[in-house]
Amino acid sequence: MHLIRFLVLVLLAGAAMANPLNGEVPIVLAPVNADKDWMPSAEQVRHVVEQSRRYFAARDAGRFDAAFRQYAPTQKAQVSFDGWRKGVQEFNQRAGGVRSRKLLRITWYKDPPQARPGVYAAVDFASTTAKLALHCGYLVWREQDDGKLGIVREEDNVLDPPSLAQVPVEKVRALKKAMHCT
Repeated sequence: MHLIRFLVLVLLAGAAMANPLNGEVPIVLAPVNADKDWMPSAEQVRHVVEQSRRYFAARDAGRFDAAFRQYAPTQKAQVSFDGWRKGVQEFNQRAGGVRSRKLLRITWYKDPPQARPGVYAAVDFASTTAKLALHCGYLVWREQDDGKLGIVREEDNVLDPPSLAQVPVEKVRALKKAMHCT
């Protein structure tokens, strides 16, 4: 059973890596998953990719209501719409607008420790902007009780050109990894 699971993962990862710009994003299974044999379905993967792209398209275009609707009820209870919108508007002004965005990978979690049981997908992304040297981070989606996806965490990491210029060249790669840029 483990050999079959391994071969399926290799095939899925190989297909995703071979053509990541053709609607596919590499997937990774978190080693902390309670069920070591669990894998996301093709439908779950497709849905997370589509929802992530839809979220970013709305956020980047200033359609804040549409973007915020994708937050899970638990997250909306912690983050006000007005506060979130103000933060995104400030980011957009500081960044000079997002020119492009790439989904780098999806890490899948099933009943992770120290979290509410369920299926989670952490989507790492990187963006190119007019004014920032680096912009990357991740979205964490959780399958809600009704089967829909909701954002339960969002992290944006930014670095402006003067700050990046002060980072020793040999440490840039580690910095990008820590910021979820690779």
